[in-house]
Amino acid sequence: MKTWISGLVAIVMGVMLSGCSNKSVSKTDKQSNHNYVKLKKTGQTKSYNEHGAEVTDKSIKDDGYYQSGVASSYTRDDSKEVVVDNITGLMWQDNQDARKVLKPWQTEESFNECVGKNGKKRNIRKCSDTSGDTAATYCDNLTLGNYNDWRLPSVEELRYIMIHSHRKYAINTTVFKNVKPAYYWTSTRDLDSEEGFVNVAGFFEHGYINQDEGTTPRPVRCVRGNRKADSHYVRNNKGVVVDNSTGLNWQDEYSDNSGKVKSLKWKDAIDYCESLSLGGRTDWRLPNLIELQSLIDYSQSAPMINPVFKNTAECGYPNICRYWSSSSAIPGNEDRAWFVDFDNGEHYYNGGYNKDGDKSKPLHVRCVSGGV
Repeated sequence: MKTWISGLVAIVMGVMLSGCSNKSVSKTDKQSNHNYVKLKKTGQTKSYNEHGAEVTDKSIKDDGYYQSGVASSYTRDDSKEVVVDNITGLMWQDNQDARKVLKPWQTEESFNECVGKNGKKRNIRKCSDTSGDTAATYCDNLTLGNYNDWRLPSVEELRYIMIHSHRKYAINTTVFKNVKPAYYWTSTRDLDSEEGFVNVAGFFEHGYINQDEGTTPRPVRCVRGNRKADSHYVRNNKGVVVDNSTGLNWQDEYSDNSGKVKSLKWKDAIDYCESLSLGGRTDWRLPNLIELQSLIDYSQSAPMINPVFKNTAECGYPNICRYWSSSSAIPGNEDRAWFVDFDNGEHYYNGGYNKDGDKSKPLHVRCVSGGV
């Protein structure tokens, strides 16, 4: 499995099989005795109903109600023009180049050989060729703050410094002072794409993860530090998959009467998870966007999730393998909610021919419990 992910320096893998317990677990349990990967809060602090109106009576158990995760923490060194993420330990480039330098992911020549363009024969090997004047070589050659071990971040690492509750600039602009209103390159290529698509992360207004052809000149933000190890999943015999890196328990045994993975409107999805009793646990809830993103496995294809999960929605048109998060969209769009598309690993709050993200439309549901 490809290593990714949110770039944490070290992980002490605790074995967590609480899904096997016969004792119900309180929703306020924080499981503080384990050294889990610390997933961040999304930044959402208010609750909204399916119509986008703010709810203050705690009747909707959404992201704003639970605010699961740890608070973001950064340290900026103005003299070195770098930002350290105190949660992951990763150091990020933040000089003027981070908004001025534009590079392609790969050269036109490599791209043409990758996709078989302009009469060339398709060459799969060339699809991962980032040699030449590209974003990857820029980071490899960068010396900043007396460091020369910079690299192009993975989509998971770049995604982890995004904020999904801001109207403009989906990043902390107090510490990251050099941000361009555009998509930034990641090192993660879509392994299934015959068009040579590469994942890009948007730091302007919406905070989408999207894909683009590798020849488009885009800004680059380099990173340095150790990569996070792969997630370690354990499936128990009670329909629960435990992620021993995050401490999260994931529902993986559910169907409606037709035998299909459950699909519900957003508010119904929240209520369904709140009432779920599975694997000896009653502390289930609809996951927030960052928790749901942690399931994306870029080494897999349609669905992009570890094969230990046996109950997944079928991908590929006309099927939709999009799952609700409990996180409402950015201000002004609270009648929508973020969802993750496990067909391609992207996330949106407004996408698809049937306007997925609209809280009144049904999407798939996978409940979560536990965490830190």
